Amino acid sequence: MKNEKLKRVLGFIMAVAIIITIAPSGVSASDDAPSAWAEHYAFMARAAYGLGDADTYADFRGGVTGMKLEAVSQSIAAAFDVYPSTIYTLENNPYLMRGVVITKLYQLIMAVTGEIMDADEYLAYFVENGLINGRASSDYQIDAICTVEEMIVFSVRVYEHLVYLTETYSVGFLWQVHGGASTVYLFGSIHLSDGSIYPFSPAVEAAFAASENLVLEVIMTDLDEATIAAYLMEKGLLLDGTTIADYISAEVYEIYVAVWESLGVSAMVYNYMQPWFAAMQLESLFALLAFGAESDNDIQDATFLGIDMHFLLRAIAAGKNLMELETFESQIDMLASFSPELQEAQLISMLMLFVQPDAENAELTAEEQEAAILAMLILLEAFKTGDEEVLAMFLGADIDIENMHPLDIEYLTKLLLERDIAMAAKIAELLEDGDNGDYFIIVGAAHLMGANSIIELLEDMGYTVERIR
Repeated sequence: MKNEKLKRVLGFIMAVAIIITIAPSGVSASDDAPSAWAEHYAFMARAAYGLGDADTYADFRGGVTGMKLEAVSQSIAAAFDVYPSTIYTLENNPYLMRGVVITKLYQLIMAVTGEIMDADEYLAYFVENGLINGRASSDYQIDAICTVEEMIVFSVRVYEHLVYLTETYSVGFLWQVHGGASTVYLFGSIHLSDGSIYPFSPAVEAAFAASENLVLEVIMTDLDEATIAAYLMEKGLLLDGTTIADYISAEVYEIYVAVWESLGVSAMVYNYMQPWFAAMQLESLFALLAFGAESDNDIQDATFLGIDMHFLLRAIAAGKNLMELETFESQIDMLASFSPELQEAQLISMLMLFVQPDAENAELTAEEQEAAILAMLILLEAFKTGDEEVLAMFLGADIDIENMHPLDIEYLTKLLLERDIAMAAKIAELLEDGDNGDYFIIVGAAHLMGANSIIELLEDMGYTVERIR
């Protein structure tokens, strides 16, 4: 891990906890940004699926050229191991018609599936499979100029359609809860991610589509950034004249200073963070770097690709009702309630991820740092395959808490067990509410694994919980 990478992303880490759960305020209506209906498609095309090149994401409302379509088509073809140069010949017109664009994408579908389909049936195929919507009712305007953003929308839909046809989607961790007046779907989350876990299985998409309500651990769409920042300062910073050196050992403080100084951070910043808050910042930074973030844009991508944010943005666009199981304040209060001994232990474990291999007191070698990153990639792979056994092992779900170190017991009790009880009770209330439709509930995957998890607690209440793949 290179310090240069750390420096490039350091300025953004203080907002990581916020950006995971706050929806963006929208984009301006200009050619430099897609329209609201195309915004999420454009993000997924660029950040998740890697379609096209830098030139693709400009002049969104302008006509699409053959070169732009070619770049996107080549990306799709490469993803599915076919050869775009043998699929079509680009038109010479400066801007392509909608019919031309979907014809070329239709040819890509044929190349991937190996099926010989009537070329004249391209529109019927797109309509039947939900790959195109009319600009007006049943009016597909195939002879009208296709805009860049329309081409991107068509391309994302085709890409995801091919993923489903080839069954290369992510399975994820989805459960359906029966026994109440309403149906609840529980979906395990990873809060930071990359595009490789999308799209999810048809079962996940069907559950989300069928649910009138999206429920997350916390949704802060009603909180402004100033309010959030003020609460984080109150709970996470030392404002009474003390410094972090008063709360951790001299040996740990020496390493702490060395790490932040190597990142170019002022003592006026790192000296006045509470230990739990400093550990949280380092953990978020390391996780983002593990996903390859090297810039502010990369960090934003990693957070917006987190499962919570992904479905939150879609729920807002679909007009679903938004609810939360906890509050922002309660989560921060929980972290701030850790004992001084636990806070120092957390901080030590995070510092070791940033200590250079030849530094005094270093406990992680370069190989072990790489192993920590590999562990996060294994976690992603478990989400892709839906491997519950691997996820449970990764999260330590089967460990007997009574045999743990007292600090580990404190950590799991406050982070998981106490919160699981409260969240399960809230979910039970939703299950008994038959007046507001069904609920798609996303919580961290650790809350759904092992003894005394939300799933086990709901089963103890008499509900039937069924894993859906």
